[in-house]
Amino acid sequence: MKELEQLILSKSRPVQKEAKYIGVSELDKLIMEALDEAPDPTAQKYVRDFAKKYKYDVVEKKPGVLVVKTDERDEAVDRLQQELIPLGFIYDPYRGGTKGRFVSPGERGKTSQLIVLIKQVNPRGGAAAAAQGAGMEEQLAQKISQKYELEGVTAKTAGFGHGSDLEIMAPEHEPMTIEVKTALGADFGQFRIGYDLQAADWTPTQTKGYKKFIKLFHPIFTEVVGPYMDAKAKFTPEMEDNPSLNIRNDRAVGLKAGEGTGDFKKQLQSNWFSGKTDVRLSFDFDRISDYYSSKGDRFIQIGRKGLYALNEADAALLGVPYFGEAGLGGIIRIRIKPHSSYNGIHSFTVAIKITGKLKSSNISLTNDDELDKLIQKYLSS
Repeated sequence: MKELEQLILSKSRPVQKEAKYIGVSELDKLIMEALDEAPDPTAQKYVRDFAKKYKYDVVEKKPGVLVVKTDERDEAVDRLQQELIPLGFIYDPYRGGTKGRFVSPGERGKTSQLIVLIKQVNPRGGAAAAAQGAGMEEQLAQKISQKYELEGVTAKTAGFGHGSDLEIMAPEHEPMTIEVKTALGADFGQFRIGYDLQAADWTPTQTKGYKKFIKLFHPIFTEVVGPYMDAKAKFTPEMEDNPSLNIRNDRAVGLKAGEGTGDFKKQLQSNWFSGKTDVRLSFDFDRISDYYSSKGDRFIQIGRKGLYALNEADAALLGVPYFGEAGLGGIIRIRIKPHSSYNGIHSFTVAIKITGKLKSSNISLTNDDELDKLIQKYLSS
C-alpha cells in the first residue's frame, strides 16, 4: 500500500520544466534571419534598372513597396510585363490601383515579397485633392506666421487630424477657425454604405470618418440616401450569389476584385441608377453650411473664390460674405466607386458636393493685399 501511495504522489506532482535561455550567438542568428527576410535586392535592382532605362522616377513608398512614376502608365505597364515577368514577377491587374501591381513573391525564409505600383507623376482624384488641400493649408499657415510675426499673429493647421483646417491666432483675440477647400467642386465629405442581406435594407458603414462627421452624414443618409437606396437598390438572389459581391457578416459592402467584377458593376448601375454611372440627389445646402459652423469653423476659404463667413456675426465683423446666403445647392452623389482597375475592388460610396455659381468674395487668403486687410481687421476687432 505504501509503495502504491508513493507511486500516485510521484505521478501527481507537477513536472518542473527546465527554463530555456537563448544564448547571444543564437539570438544574433534569429535577428539575422529576420533581417534576411527583406525583399530580394536583385528584384529591387531589376525595377530600378528598368526605371532608369525608360527615364521613369522610382521611389520607395515603404519597405517592400516601390512606386514607378510616369504619366504614360499604359505604356509603362506594357513594358513592365515584357521585362519583369520573365524575371519572375507576377502581374496582378486587380490590386494596387487602376493599373494593378507587379509582385516578386520572394522566397520563404529568405526574402519577402516586393510590390511594384505604377502611379502618375501628377496624381488626380480624391486622394490627390486631399493632399493638395493639405498643402494649401500648410502654405497659408507658414505665410501668415512669417508675414505677421511682428504683429503677434500665428497660424497652424490640423493636417489630416481633427480640428479646423486652418487657425489664425493673436493674443487677446478669438482664433479665426477656417475650413479650406481647393475648389467649389471638391467633395465636402464622403462615406460608405452597405446592404444588410438579412434585414434587406441599406445602412451607413460605421468607419472612423463617418463617426467623426456623423452630424453631417447622419441626416444626409436618413433623409436622402437611405430612402433612395431602399427603394431602388435591391439585390436579387442571383446578385447575392455573384462571386464579385463582397459580403462581410451578412452585409454587402462592395465588390471584390476578380474576373467579371466590372461587368457586374455595370449590371448594378443599370438597375440602381437607370443606366447611369451614378445618381445625384438634391440636399438642403443650409445643412452643409450649418454643419461647418456647428463644428467650430467660423469661416470657409473656397480656392481662389475667397473667404466666406459661416455665421452672420462674423460676416459683419470682418466684412466678408455670409456663406449661408451664397445661393448654392447641395448635391448627394451615390456611386459604385472603383478603388483600382475595371475588375478591381469597389465600394458603395456617397459624396457630398455643392452646386451653383459662387460669387467671389471681396477677401481671399491667397491674395496678399486682401490678406493684409483681413489681418488688420482681425487685429482691430
